[in-house]
Amino acid sequence: MRSLASYIRGLDPHLPRVVWLVQVGGVVNALGNGVVIPFIVIYLHNVRGISFAEAGLALSFAGVTALAAGFAAGPTVDRIGGRNTLLLGLLLQAAAFALFPLIREPWQAFALLGKASARPASGRGSPRCSRI
Repeated sequence: MRSLASYIRGLDPHLPRVVWLVQVGGVVNALGNGVVIPFIVIYLHNVRGISFAEAGLALSFAGVTALAAGFAAGPTVDRIGGRNTLLLGLLLQAAAFALFPLIREPWQAFALLGKASARPASGRGSPRCSRI
C-alpha cells in the first residue's frame, strides 16, 4: 500500500496552477456535455418534431465536426494562442446552445450541433504550444 501511494505522488508533473485550472474546467465541460447530449435527441424529437433518425444523424455530424475542430486547433493555437482559441470555442458553443430554442428544421439542428461541438482543445494539437 505504501509503495502505491509513493508511486502516485511521483506522477505529479509539477504543472502551474493555471494549467490545472484549465484542465479541471475541461473535465467539467466534458461531463456537462456528456449529461446533455443524450437529452438533445429527446428534445429534438419531442419538442422540435424532428425524427429520431435525423436527430441521431445531427449528433453524428456533431461528432465529425468535433473531430475536424481538433485538427484545426493546433494551427489556430499557433496563430492566436491557446487561451484565445479555447475562449473562442467556448463562446461558439454557448451561442449555439443558446440558439437551440430557434430550431424548426433538421438542417438547423445540424448547423447548431456542429457549432456546439466545434470547440477546439486548449492547444493539445499544437507542438509549439508550451503554455496556455
